[in-house]
Amino acid sequence: MEEVPSCSKTHVDAGSSSSHERSFENNDFKGEFTNAFGIVKEMLEKQNLLISNPPTQITSVSHAMAKELYDAIINVLNEYEIIVDDDLIMHEESDKEENFEECTYDSTNDPDYDPEDYKDPPADYIPILYKERAVALAEAHPTWSLATLQRMGAHRLKRKDYIQRWKVDIQKGGTRMDKLHTIDTETFERFIEARQNLEQVTTRTLQQWALASAFPYINDEFQFEACAR
Repeated sequence: MEEVPSCSKTHVDAGSSSSHERSFENNDFKGEFTNAFGIVKEMLEKQNLLISNPPTQITSVSHAMAKELYDAIINVLNEYEIIVDDDLIMHEESDKEENFEECTYDSTNDPDYDPEDYKDPPADYIPILYKERAVALAEAHPTWSLATLQRMGAHRLKRKDYIQRWKVDIQKGGTRMDKLHTIDTETFERFIEARQNLEQVTTRTLQQWALASAFPYINDEFQFEACAR
């Protein structure tokens, strides 16, 4: 499947690390977690949830709250993947401070990689939007001949019985290639629009947009996961 070409760049953050599994015995991870804990403290202070002079006596209520917080933090560390979310900009956007670098992604490293999804469309590939227009034209003019339909806009309709086949494709939301192409296109168009409006876009944002675009198609026959790149 031919992907919509990406013109994005990703933010270069010397302090970021990959989303690989972290070990509690890893000092790099401990450093990241210590910084994260400090940031949480600052966020709570901004919300006026902490005071500088707490009571000297620690009550059972404080112990209970501490236990709940500790359990929640350990649960996050054990159950959730930590994702580094990079900022993205368009390739042609100004980057005088050189804070961004070219996005690269090797899809073959994806555990769910399917080479069929990355093949170029065949020469006879007909997009779902074209099929929808051709079917609508044929249904609006059921007495038209094949030659007339071709002349009036459905020039890629080679046989009239293709109309029934295309109706089935339309009812399914298109072929797998149609769906992937639509997801790619809609996600990329939202990225362009957001950057033109000077809105922040991150890798996580792209994942959310892609999943939202894919949602209407997801069923037992079509599954979709948005990769981090």
